Amino acid sequence: MANYYESHNEFDGFDGTDSGKPYDDKKEKHFQADIWFLLAGLSFLIFASSCYLHIKERHLINDGICIEAEYHAPTMTAAYFDENGKHYQFDISGFAPVLDGDTIRLYYMEDIAEASPANTSSSWIGIHLFFIVLLTFSMWRILAVYRKKSHIS
Repeated sequence: MANYYESHNEFDGFDGTDSGKPYDDKKEKHFQADIWFLLAGLSFLIFASSCYLHIKERHLINDGICIEAEYHAPTMTAAYFDENGKHYQFDISGFAPVLDGDTIRLYYMEDIAEASPANTSSSWIGIHLFFIVLLTFSMWRILAVYRKKSHIS
């Protein structure tokens, strides 16, 4: 019985298995930090792309052509016609558009078929804020993983 406990330690590794290797705190910290680095990287990339899309939208609003379209709330679509009378329909279900009753403003640069609505400022602020908070939380967790722990004796 004593030989079992000498050769088999239940706490030899974080998962309770006997891997034959002693527990390595640096590897465990590196593994935990990698998860938070991945989340921080993804949140930064999404934040950066949302900033790019926001800037692109502002450019479209400031320098593009504005048209008024008829807004249909049940289907979340905007319907409009070009100068030749051709009918277009735009699905706005993935947007948080600025509405003006039954009309909506759409913006485009050259091709009227690519007209899109402006999103509300609050939707952009919410997106930016969410990913900034997620990035900040991830960075805080990375620091917490590598911070030396003080032990009270």
